[in-house]
Amino acid sequence: MNPLDFDKFEENVRQMRSALGIIKKYAMTGFDNVSNEIFQKRKSICEKCEFWDKEGWWGLGKCQKCGCSGKKLWISVAECPIKKWGKEVIDTK
Repeated sequence: MNPLDFDKFEENVRQMRSALGIIKKYAMTGFDNVSNEIFQKRKSICEKCEFWDKEGWWGLGKCQKCGCSGKKLWISVAECPIKKWGKEVIDTK
């Protein structure tokens, strides 16, 4: 990355803040994951998306919009940044 490419830098910082927010929410849920069925639905949606890079993150897949890897698809409180899929919060109470 060119150190003078401020637009890219700002986008990277925005993505990092978003990721940290999700990690915080994830920890507050006790690290609740979605079921395999929901994971597969999310994965199917992402794989068809114009922003999905299947080679990103060393083959895990990467969203070019939010910068997250396919690992995000397991997190119950995670959401797609362009609203293609949403939270699946597990109520354990």
